[in-house]
Amino acid sequence: MNQEYESNYEKVFSYFQGEFLKLDQEAAAEKLGLFCEEDAIMIPWFGNCWRIDRNTGIITDENGNIPDVTQRLLIMHHFCFFRMDAVHSDKWVPFRQIREAACFERAYKKSAVDPIVEYFTGKTELFAQAARVLGGTPVPYGDAGFRIYPLPQIGLTYIFYDADEEFEASCNILFESTVTWWIHPESVPTIASAATEKLIATAERMDTAVQKATTEQTDAAGQKEATEQADAAGKKEKAEQTDTPN
Repeated sequence: MNQEYESNYEKVFSYFQGEFLKLDQEAAAEKLGLFCEEDAIMIPWFGNCWRIDRNTGIITDENGNIPDVTQRLLIMHHFCFFRMDAVHSDKWVPFRQIREAACFERAYKKSAVDPIVEYFTGKTELFAQAARVLGGTPVPYGDAGFRIYPLPQIGLTYIFYDADEEFEASCNILFESTVTWWIHPESVPTIASAATEKLIATAERMDTAVQKATTEQTDAAGQKEATEQADAAGKKEKAEQTDTPN
């Protein structure tokens, strides 16, 4: 994000900070499934916990750092655009069927769907492992399907089909049909993009850990073999010296 866009986003965020301070914060937190404390509201976010100051609207992560402005705006959109009569739905739909958000479909596909296909082709089990780490629960669709909740009231259902002899890999993400009752339509693709980034980052860490462990095991096995060979050579040399007549 260039500085001009970031500056504009910060201005928008500042506006919503002011709107947040006007809210009935306790009622909002209860509706959104968040933890309301005296000075802050705690926001579960992919297994971590963000904090929004009730007196200033400043958002920080679990380490006290200020998150990227797009993610802070997402949180403000959650607070400022949910409906008190919002309900959950048994109907899960693809992004294109979310009427209020459909105009963002191209950006959504580029940032939320395509990266899953590009990274996880041939890695179905790694996709499943990463989804589980993020608290995902299996659903009976695709080669691997998981439902993930980035926020307590907003879930995403990932359905991944790996490539085979006839078809390329594909991914679809389903949303509750009432998702825009819980957050601004503009933030629907943002939350999906954030989930995809988390899945890939988690998978990369897991893959790196496996490669490191494999390398260490290979090195250890190689060292053991070298030691055994050296020991055998030493024994052979000693035996030859013993057998050599004076």
